[in-house]
Formats: sequence, C-alpha cells, structure tokens
Amino acid sequence: MHNHHHRADDLGSPHTSTPFRTRTPDQPVGMLLTSKLVDWWTQARQRTFLAEHGQSGQPVDVEDYWTELALGTRIAKEVTSGRWVTVSCLLRAGALTTWRDAGDALAMPGDTALDSFRSWLRSQAELRRHTGTIGLTAEEVKELTVLAEAVAR
Repeated sequence: MHNHHHRADDLGSPHTSTPFRTRTPDQPVGMLLTSKLVDWWTQARQRTFLAEHGQSGQPVDVEDYWTELALGTRIAKEVTSGRWVTVSCLLRAGALTTWRDAGDALAMPGDTALDSFRSWLRSQAELRRHTGTIGLTAEEVKELTVLAEAVAR
C-alpha cells in the first residue's frame, strides 16, 4: 500500500475497517486536517500497543510501526511549521518581552530562538524575491527585525 499515492480526498473515514497505512510523511497527498492525521496515528499506535501486550489476539503488523513513524513526522511538521508566524504575531502584539520566554515556549535557548527567527526572516525574504507573492515583503522583514531586536535577550 505504501507505493500507492493516496489523495486526501479519496480517503474515507479513519474509522473504516481497513486501517490507513503509509511509510512516508508525504502520503496521503493533499490537505488534511491535523486532527485526521492524529486520528490515524492514534489508531496505528493503539493497534501496535494492543498487539505488543497480547491484547488484540493479533501479532504486531510492522506496517503500523511505519505508519506511526511517518505520520508522527508529518504531524510534527504540521504543528511546528507556523511557529515563526506565531512569534511574529506575538512581536506585533507587543506580547513577546524576552527571547528567553520565546525559547521556553519553543523548548530551545532564547539566543537560539532569536537566531532561528532571524533565519526564518531571511528565508521569507528570499522566498518573496523568488516568487513575488509568497513570503514576507522587505517592509515586513524590516518591521519584524526592528521588533525582534527590541526584545530583551
């Protein structure tokens, strides 16, 4: 099943009799709610847990391990992809007073959070230069840089 490209719109409910399985985080293709990905991950985890502990009457299906791994990776990407946008919102709202606070929320040192935010700003500016529409404008980068540098370290 892992060689077939699944599309989000041709997948049924995660509660069908045939469990969803994948070996790569980019499957299924298309937009899916993170909650649906979490449902599938939870179901695969539950199947392996029950099989590992002799509660399901079935042996562990290694495809469920692959599904856990791949969907876990995709879920992590989904939930962390917008973190620098959120930091930008906190900066614009005047709610970010120290980079240490940001670092604590991001599970990294404050200096690393600031350096990572600066890197994200550079990548957003580069994205805008290449696409003309996606990414941050030079004015937005300048605004956020000024706000970021004003925050205590």
